[in-house]
Amino acid sequence: MNETQYLVTGCNEVVNFVNVFTNEIKTKVYDREAKYGHVTCLKVNDNLLAVGFSSGTIIVYDLKEGLEEELHRFSVHKSAITCI
Repeated sequence: MNETQYLVTGCNEVVNFVNVFTNEIKTKVYDREAKYGHVTCLKVNDNLLAVGFSSGTIIVYDLKEGLEEELHRFSVHKSAITCI
């Protein structure tokens, strides 16, 4: 049996987790107030997801713990994040 795999995409202020096999969206991570601008960069490594925004903010989530709470937030850049 295949292990579930997800495609992680960013659009505007939303990050989507799409099941590769069923094309269903499992989870969405919102910046509901769009206070960080739009998603400009994503990086998944092991159990961490880093999301870069046009405001220069990077938010890191622990995928094992869930996406409701941020693990870290970095807001020191003065321009959009283009690479993580």
